Amino acid sequence: MSKAICAGALLCAIGAGVEHARAHVNFANAVVTATTTANSNLVTTSGSNSLMQPGGAGAFPNWQGYSNAGQTIGQSSVLSTSDFTMFMASKLILANGFANAWVKPGADLVSASATAESRIEIDFHVHGPHYYEIHSVDVSQLNGEGSAMMLHEGNEVFRYEGLHIHEIRGALPEGDYTIVLTAATQSQTSGLNSVGIFELEFEVFEGLLCLADLTGDRMVDDADFVAFAGAYETLVCPGSRSGRHEEGCPADFNDDGVVDDSDFVVFAAAYNELICP
Repeated sequence: MSKAICAGALLCAIGAGVEHARAHVNFANAVVTATTTANSNLVTTSGSNSLMQPGGAGAFPNWQGYSNAGQTIGQSSVLSTSDFTMFMASKLILANGFANAWVKPGADLVSASATAESRIEIDFHVHGPHYYEIHSVDVSQLNGEGSAMMLHEGNEVFRYEGLHIHEIRGALPEGDYTIVLTAATQSQTSGLNSVGIFELEFEVFEGLLCLADLTGDRMVDDADFVAFAGAYETLVCPGSRSGRHEEGCPADFNDDGVVDDSDFVVFAAAYNELICP
């Protein structure tokens, strides 16, 4: 049967190589736009001044940027800074960014404002079926903004704001994608300290998503059964996978907020198959 379908071992090997080549992601080919900006305006009885500084540069595999528009006039000062660093491997993104704005008023202050932003956009293409894992995402905000978002051909795949979470998985079908990471802040005359932070560890794997593989070894076996059973007994999310989750629930396969019989049906089918697709 195999000889009728594929004439010769060499042709089979070539054909398999072609199929493998079609399933491909390489962040070295991604288009990256990474910038920082810092702005400040300070007016006191001693004088006034405005500052603006942009920043951001790099190429695969490293990008970084820093901007500082802080200034002091008389007894009052303004802090406005933003920065980011990013490392990329062929299928891995490690990125973090920070923005801070703070007006420190003195008796001579008339008015002040400060804004800061760190922003990264990554456009990439996926050939063939893949899935992603967010090993860690931290998008904190203290009176500011921290966010991580991914779009698939204009449609939102995920968006995280104001939380810290580990080990999130999702399907990555073929198509064009954009990841947007933002940390932004602003502060006015009142003197409010404003901070925004993003951190992301994002990795892509070839193959179809295998939700029931809770241990990440591309098998659905007894180890996964133990992990699922623990979540099934707890019932209510958020759950835990080897203690790595601060939020999230990997055993909630249908995303309804609980690990119940409907999730067991999904797990049981995968457990019978044993090997992930």
